[in-house]
Formats: sequence, structure tokens, C-alpha cells
Amino acid sequence: MDQRVQQFVDFFRRKWKSWFRFLGWVLVIPCIVVAIYFVSAGIGTLWPINGAFPEENENSVLIFVRSNGVHTDLVVPVESPQYSWRRQLDLSLFKHPNAPYLSIGWGDKGFYLHTPEWKDLKFSTACKAAFWLSTSAMHLSTSAMPLESETCKPIRLSQEQYQSLCQYIHKQFQRNENQQVLPIHGHHYAGSDDYFFEAEGTYSFLNTCNCWANNGLKAARVTTAAWAPFDWCIFYHR
Repeated sequence: MDQRVQQFVDFFRRKWKSWFRFLGWVLVIPCIVVAIYFVSAGIGTLWPINGAFPEENENSVLIFVRSNGVHTDLVVPVESPQYSWRRQLDLSLFKHPNAPYLSIGWGDKGFYLHTPEWKDLKFSTACKAAFWLSTSAMHLSTSAMPLESETCKPIRLSQEQYQSLCQYIHKQFQRNENQQVLPIHGHHYAGSDDYFFEAEGTYSFLNTCNCWANNGLKAARVTTAAWAPFDWCIFYHR
């Protein structure tokens, strides 16, 4: 074999091996990161916060945590002696302003407004949501009293606990100089009596919609997961 050809073959083999190792790491590193993420979620789930939470008392307020299989909402009474959401929000925006409960969730604004169904999800939307590149929104919908199920669990809070939860939710709404919430007009989910509002905070893979709901339960001193990026992290304690 000609010497130059042999030199080229040897050079190609060295480069091929280096590129093969590089591609191997490109494939392996994301798998390692995903594995660490899920293991961390498991540890966060098994590490309970507020372990001595008492749920039964005669003056308790009934709330619910509800999941659609991916995203968790907090469902709270519109009116109670402890807090009136009617005074905080213009419920005339909703089709059923006299409904007794509000389902409240927080999440990435781009995901909320532009992904009504999973088939509508774009790669750019997912990347922006995961890596602190987007803003957030609150999603509210009116509701009758929910029925208990595998994806909707009741929690009874003391008056003080419920006030703490409402204060937590109250702070999540972005407000103008007059302390009024900021509705996002023109966006609704099909078949839902819902409305979106500008929110505080930034969504990321470390601070998901489920983390938001879980942090609300922490604020109310309810037994829940230390970290809950997925809905099952919360429901494990229900």
C-alpha cells in the first residue's frame, strides 16, 4: 500500500475513534442527567415535609389537589370565612361566576397559551419552558365541588392553614400599580370555563407546575414531598 494511503487510513482510524467516543458521550450524558433527575424526584417524594399534619378538625376548610395526569392544580372554595376570591378576581370573566370552587394552576406561559393539546407541543416551546427562557401564567377555571378520585384528593385545612395557602397563591399573580391582577385575554381551553392571568416566577425543569402546587401545600403546612417535579410526587402523600 502506498505510504500516503496508509497514513490517511491511520489518520482516519484515529479520528473515527475520537468521534465515536465523542458521540458516545453525547448519547450517554443526557441519559445520565435524566436518570439523576428521576432519582432526585424519587428521593424528594420519599422525603416528606410537614410530617405531623393533622387533617381533621371541626372548622376545617375543604380543598382538593387535582391532576390531569401530568399537571396538578389546587382547587379551593371561592368563598369562605377566611378568604374571598371574589374580592381578589373579576369572576365575571368566567361563564359560571357563581361556581363554588376555583381550580388554580401555575405554569409556563408559552406552554399554557400555545399547547392546548399534546399534539400541539413544539420543540421550541418545550426548550424555553425547561431552561428559564419564558414567562409564567396562572390558569384558573370554575368548578363544582370535585369528586374524590385517584386523580383528585381532598385535604382538610385549619383556618390558619387555609389562610397561609391563599396568601401563597395571592402572591403568585402579577399585578399592576393598583395591585390588580392582569388577565390574558383571548386564550381558553376548549370546553373549559377558564381564564389565564400573568404570573410571577419562571418555569423550569427544576421548578415545574407540580413544584408550584407542592410549594403551596408546603406553605399550608400539609404533609407533602420535599421536591415534586411530577404529579405522582404529590399524590404519593395523599
